[in-house]
Amino acid sequence: MKLTSIKYRFIVAINLFVVCLLGAVSLGTILFFWHTTQQQIGEQQVSLVSSIAQGIDGKEVIARESLQNVANVATPEVVFQPETSRKWLLNRTGIYTTFSRGLMVLDKDGVLISSVPEAPDAYRKPYVHLAEIRNGIGSGMPSTSPPLLLAGSEKPVVIMTAPIRSEDGIVIGFLCGALDLLGEHSLLEVLGITTIGETGYMYAFTSDRVMISHPDPTRVMARDVPPGVNKMYDKAIEGFEGFGETVNTKGKRYLTTFIRLSGTGWILASNYPIEEAYRPLIVFQNFFFLGIFLVLLFSVWMAGKLVGGILGPLERFTSELKSMAATGVKKLSPLKGRVQDELFLLWTTFNTLFDMIDATEYELLQTNIQLTESVKTANDLALQAESASLMKGQFLANMSHEIRTPMNGIMGFLELLRMTDPTTEQKAFIREATSASEVLLYLINDILDFSKIEAGKLKMETHEFRIRTVIEDAVSLHVPKTVEKNLALHVMIKASVPEMVLGDPSRLRQILNNLVGNAVKFTEKGEVAVVVDCVEQDGDVALLQFEVRDTGIGISQEQAQNLFQSFSQADASTTRKYGGTGLGLVISKELVKMMDGNIWVESRPGEGSTFRFHVCMKIGSRKAVQSYGFEALQNVNALVVDDNVSNRKIVAAYLEGIAQRVFEAEDAVGAMAVMQAKAETDEAIGIALIDFQMPGMSGYDLATELQAASWARDVKLVLLSSAVLPGGAREAEKIGFSGYLSKPVRRDDLVQCMAMVLGLKGPEESSQIVTKLTVHESLDERKPKILLAEDNEMNRKIVISLLKSHNLTCDVAVNGREAYQAVLDRNYDMVFMDCQMPVMDGYESTRNIRKAEGSERHTVIIAMTANAMEGDRQKCLDAGMDDYISKPIEFPVLMNAIDATMKLKGPSLVPPARFDAYMRDFIDQSGLEEEIARELYADFFDYLTGLFDGMESAIRGEDYGKLKGLAHQLKGSSGNLKIKSVYERAIQLEDAAKATDRDQCEKLLLQIRQQVLENP
Repeated sequence: MKLTSIKYRFIVAINLFVVCLLGAVSLGTILFFWHTTQQQIGEQQVSLVSSIAQGIDGKEVIARESLQNVANVATPEVVFQPETSRKWLLNRTGIYTTFSRGLMVLDKDGVLISSVPEAPDAYRKPYVHLAEIRNGIGSGMPSTSPPLLLAGSEKPVVIMTAPIRSEDGIVIGFLCGALDLLGEHSLLEVLGITTIGETGYMYAFTSDRVMISHPDPTRVMARDVPPGVNKMYDKAIEGFEGFGETVNTKGKRYLTTFIRLSGTGWILASNYPIEEAYRPLIVFQNFFFLGIFLVLLFSVWMAGKLVGGILGPLERFTSELKSMAATGVKKLSPLKGRVQDELFLLWTTFNTLFDMIDATEYELLQTNIQLTESVKTANDLALQAESASLMKGQFLANMSHEIRTPMNGIMGFLELLRMTDPTTEQKAFIREATSASEVLLYLINDILDFSKIEAGKLKMETHEFRIRTVIEDAVSLHVPKTVEKNLALHVMIKASVPEMVLGDPSRLRQILNNLVGNAVKFTEKGEVAVVVDCVEQDGDVALLQFEVRDTGIGISQEQAQNLFQSFSQADASTTRKYGGTGLGLVISKELVKMMDGNIWVESRPGEGSTFRFHVCMKIGSRKAVQSYGFEALQNVNALVVDDNVSNRKIVAAYLEGIAQRVFEAEDAVGAMAVMQAKAETDEAIGIALIDFQMPGMSGYDLATELQAASWARDVKLVLLSSAVLPGGAREAEKIGFSGYLSKPVRRDDLVQCMAMVLGLKGPEESSQIVTKLTVHESLDERKPKILLAEDNEMNRKIVISLLKSHNLTCDVAVNGREAYQAVLDRNYDMVFMDCQMPVMDGYESTRNIRKAEGSERHTVIIAMTANAMEGDRQKCLDAGMDDYISKPIEFPVLMNAIDATMKLKGPSLVPPARFDAYMRDFIDQSGLEEEIARELYADFFDYLTGLFDGMESAIRGEDYGKLKGLAHQLKGSSGNLKIKSVYERAIQLEDAAKATDRDQCEKLLLQIRQQVLENP
């Protein structure tokens, strides 16, 4: 029988089952008997030792009471007259048996008066030097001493002391008796004659570990079991009573019982050798396992017999199948001598099956041939489909680039044309052409995004961004359309919304663009409102709710069910009237889903619609940069004047926690009443934010009235207008306004404008009216240094003209290599990099720039490309670019990118006036023109900001190698520019870095910082 045969495995399985079953039963039985036997023996030992302990306690009580009874009959003469005392002791024969080691009479001070037997002369002195006697005398009560050895004795005794009292109860002396612990008639005599089993024994010891009784005389009165040697011994000293296993110093195991004597506190113990205690159990265990082994042998024999009878025919069946495979015969031989059981049916069924196989073999062969041909055809079709998909993707990418490039030219030149002061008719043409271009661009974007969704390749990116900026930028794109339709547009971002989050800002902006664009498109009068709130926060993850509400045409519940399906709008008439592909909401739904959220709509026909969506975003680790500290406005009272409740509440909410108090008025009359009532009080209005269009009296009219009122002359006025008024800022300034902002108002713009109007922050030209443009320019007073890398002449003209319209200039590179060289030659604030250029494309140019900059410098590089397919944005970021702008270029997006870059760079250092002398020396020695020299000095001080940050970081991290390198750079640049004071300090800082002197490094860096500030 082979080890791999079914029969063998069957037998093994049965026997394994039997072994496991018997093993479990055996183990359980043995464990039960072991536990029961151990418990019984232990309880017997406890009972025996407890009985002996009670006997010893009784003898000790009798001895103590006998001594006290004798002491009670003693007269004063026994204490004070030695001869009388000795005779009296000789007559006390009744207690000699108990106190066989002698009796003594002591006076109250412990001086020996008499003793039997008579003590040597050496002991005729006070006995108080014996601690055992002194303790009894000191208490004046009956007492028993610890075990001790008397002079000339090897056996321990205890001395019992009983007070002798006068007739009035005063202690006048003591009767002491010495009681043997070992030997005949001793207190512990029973321990020596008691046996435990054959070789077991008993012993006693004190709580001080002194052995007072033991079969080994050498251990008596010795402390030979130190702490830690025997854990049960240690537990008994601590108070344990009972039994357990112990091991002596020779490694022999005992079942040991401990019982404490109640009178003396001594501990009695019995040692019962384990091999004797468990001998019956071991014999039982051996016989038990022998029986189990015999049962196992029998089960193996029976399993073989039973399995052989069952599997014998199966082995024959297997053998015949192998023979059939070798000979080609397709028939089993008849199974004779077998009843018609399951095996017989199996035998005959196989013969029938072989007959069926013969009949179907040809048919299977034909089917296999057809299947092979079908697989080949399917593979060919799959290759064609894959090739078609690849061609489709390439076609969409090429078409995206080819369409967007001319679209960029069309929309750019339309924007430039609009700036040329065209006629009214030309303005209408420009507006219609721009609108058509935007529709075409949105159509292209929707189709591309929808194709990504269908292919399952739409992916989300993760960046840390300021969510308020993204929301306000998205909404601001729709301001011109709302002004054109005379609609109110509100944005409310509640205080619970975190400033910085992690997510995909471009996709969030796309969702808002779709929803706000639809709201504006389907609303003819009334308002469109965007409300953002944080409805839940779990750790560092925030659940944000976005609400886009309008007062437009609305839709029915039936129509809302199909609203998020492809190419679907409310009805065909809507499509014809308003246009659109019906893909915006489908794309928005997919984007929301990818942000772990959901989107839905609530609407009724004629009553407007409310679209809401939730998204989960992780809260960012860094805080948003605020250009103006809010604390500057906390002592100012503000008044918000607006007939629109939503506008009023939004502005008031933005000022909550910023201004000292915020008051509201719904019209000009109410505003004048509030200001007049609050004048000359602690709540006097410091600044008023006034709407332009109000019923009854406009914002201009109210400003005129306030200018004439004596109680309002010190109030600063800021005009908030929903309409873009030609020359509005200049007109508002003439009337008396100090600030002018268009709606919807951004919170940061509002707060910064208020700070500048109140003179808390801002440029020196405080008399100039503060507008949104003024606010943005004040964020960085110097103009950014921009490089445009673009090979297309038309695109270059458009960007240059658009920048020029805002008093900005840029340098130009026509290929990637020129861009790379330009960045190395000059310290640009930002680079707009086209991706597809000759000689060297934008990706390679960016990688080379990043490699050359290292960790000491970082130029902001923003991609400008007509490619808008899957992966294009990520490809730009992977190359080292900071952001991505798709063509056609939207001018607000371009300006927002510039604005964001200059905010991040922060204010630059300006060369102080006292450095003019250094610059004059530099001009004289170099021969350069003053304009070039001033530019070099400006670049140097601009470079100092990042250099100081690097030095501080190196000092904090104690990276003196890096600090030495930065100090060396500062030494070289300041020396070349002849700035002697900075140059000398840089030399000292480099030396301090070499010496790793942190305190000196911090001191020198502070001195250098003070040198380059205007007021050190």
